[in-house]
Amino acid sequence: MLDADGERVGKLSEIHFLGSRPLVGEIRRGRFTRRVHLVPLQEASLADDGVHLPYRISAIEAAGGLSEDGTVGTAELCALRTTYGVDLGTVDVRELVASRVRRARAEQQRQAYERARRLEEEAQYRADEAAAAQDEAERAAAAAAEARAARARAEEAAARARAAAEQVTSFTR
Repeated sequence: MLDADGERVGKLSEIHFLGSRPLVGEIRRGRFTRRVHLVPLQEASLADDGVHLPYRISAIEAAGGLSEDGTVGTAELCALRTTYGVDLGTVDVRELVASRVRRARAEQQRQAYERARRLEEEAQYRADEAAAAQDEAERAAAAAAEARAARARAEEAAARARAAAEQVTSFTR
């Protein structure tokens, strides 16, 4: 992150979004203290050498940081309005979503989509197995019907053969 004079301010460690709009950024400064400063991102611009802020480093250092619980609350937004003279609009802090939360949600959505895709594939596989089993059952039923018909023909042939044998036996007696 670079200030209005092109001086390095620190690293952008987090972005807080209001809907899809980046509203506030957290800048980590200092090698040892690692202080966190909040800056509005409305006027920030992206360039090859980094993100440029329209504020001087002295204003950024004078601005407040995160609340004691590590969040951006109403008091922090009011301090940003006062320090930087920006209109952040009406913001319900409960609607602010940190980029790490957005990434986590995106990962959860990706995992849910992947799980749904796998379940869909498994359901299709099982449906294909069921259809194959149904086809096999139908073939088996047709084979069983053919076997019953063959048995009936064999029994009829056997009965005719017995009858013919009795005629021959009674004739020869």
